[in-house]
Parts: sequence; structure tokens; C-alpha cells
Amino acid sequence: MENKLNLVGVMTYLGDLGFNRVQINYSGGGDSGAIDTIMYLKPGDDEEQDYNLNIEQKNNLNETVRNFVEDIAWSKLNDIEDWWNNDGGFGVMIINIPSGEFTIKNNTYYQMTELYDHAGKFNTED
Repeated sequence: MENKLNLVGVMTYLGDLGFNRVQINYSGGGDSGAIDTIMYLKPGDDEEQDYNLNIEQKNNLNETVRNFVEDIAWSKLNDIEDWWNNDGGFGVMIINIPSGEFTIKNNTYYQMTELYDHAGKFNTED
């Protein structure tokens, strides 16, 4: 694969290797977020499989492809609900191959506070 990549080229390359989707897992909190894993899945692969399995190494995918996939993922993840600041959040992005269509399941953490007001007078005659 040449150094100057585009979406069509990467989707074609991954499709030729037998992959039909890319799964990107991300999480964040405080004031930063990260892509935790990028998994290249073939038909029949379970999206709930062990995230520690190094799919890239197993399938000899190069770093240039991974960096491109990470860059296109960030281009969408930076524009959705704030999952990286304060209490943070996590989610999964699936990119379908070869169409490039994506879905994102984004989860955000938040702390809820409820305010109650009470007023009255203590009996001072006792």
C-alpha cells in the first residue's frame, strides 16, 4: 500500500483481505479520550470477542493502514457527544467495508444532582 491513502483505497485493500467491517473501541474521561482498539472483522466474527486479541498483528496489517483508520475515526468521534471530558464515556464505532458507512454507539457518563428546598421554623418555646 502506498503512503498516500484514501478511503476507497483502504476499504478496497481491507475488503481484498476478506474483512467486511472495522470495529473501533474508544473511551475517555477528565479531559482526554483515546481509541483503545481497532479490530478488523471478517464475516462471522463476533463483535463481542476478546478485545485483547491483536487482530492487526494476526493479519499482518501495517501501521499506515491503522493510522488512516484511526484518523477517519477521530474525524467523526470529535463531532459527537462529549465522551472525553468530565465524567467521560466510551463507545464503539463500526465501519462497514467496502461502503464506508459507519454506526457509533456512544455512551456518556454523568453525575446527576437533584435539588430540594426546605423551610420552616423551629419551635423556640420548649
